Amino acid sequence: MAAPPWAPDAAAQFRRPVRIGGVSESWGPTPALVGLRDGLVELGYREHDDFVLGVRFTRGDFAALPIVTREFIQQGVDVLVLGSTSALAAATEIAPKTPVIFVAALDPVALGAVRSYARPGGNLTGVTSEDVELSPKRLELLRALVPGIKRVLFAYDGGNAASALELKAYREASRTLGIELVERTLRTQDDAQRTFGNLRKGEVQAILAPFSVTLNIPAFIVEAASRLHLPAMFNDRFYVERGGLASYGANLHESGRQAARLLDKVIRGVRPGDIPIEVNNRVELVVNAKVARAINLAIPRGLLPRVDRVLE
Repeated sequence: MAAPPWAPDAAAQFRRPVRIGGVSESWGPTPALVGLRDGLVELGYREHDDFVLGVRFTRGDFAALPIVTREFIQQGVDVLVLGSTSALAAATEIAPKTPVIFVAALDPVALGAVRSYARPGGNLTGVTSEDVELSPKRLELLRALVPGIKRVLFAYDGGNAASALELKAYREASRTLGIELVERTLRTQDDAQRTFGNLRKGEVQAILAPFSVTLNIPAFIVEAASRLHLPAMFNDRFYVERGGLASYGANLHESGRQAARLLDKVIRGVRPGDIPIEVNNRVELVVNAKVARAINLAIPRGLLPRVDRVLE
């Protein structure tokens, strides 16, 4: 671009197609990034003609996020779209002038990435799911699904600032609910695989998954939960569709669609830091009935009216 995207004649500064670089710590297309593409199309943008979305997946490697971010900047992308909280720090340091839209991030103020929701400042804006704020309710719902649970495992990436926020919230919620939170700090993917591979029945009664997919922790949880017939609670229905018991969190496809609207404003010339951060309030409780039956768990009748979707 010949000038910053928030220049007065910004709309003319974006060549068509607008080049969007997506950074994700996942293994493939995520609901949030699919939602972003769908949202742009709904707004009238034509893929390939009006925008090109290229995504780099770091496959759970937290350390690779700055590398792929830098590669996008060197290639001259017009806008960066971050599919996770973990990529925020790298983007603000490496690309201070490139517009950045984050999707499905945890609290960006608590992480120190922005000044406020109303006026984020700098080159950042985006959509937050406020997942940390949902953590107490998630643990409460897990207890409702599995009456009598006393020990719940929470294993997390020790190098991920977002997981530290989750840990604090779960610690407080577990004390209130009278549940022992069994904490495991993980440093590498091998460490995560070993931890869940060595988990034995009876050590814990349920597993809580972290929001972040770094170190491939959620996938290892699905494997361990299936092997040990343990209930596992996630933030997103993606893993419930693949063998987890339940999830409670924001609909991440909707987060992507919201982010598309913010991106449209940036393309039209609005400074990212002047666009208020949006909260995705479309929160869903999803339960896998097939998994529940496999582990001899009956979904309590009193909970059914609160379930948004039952997977068979």
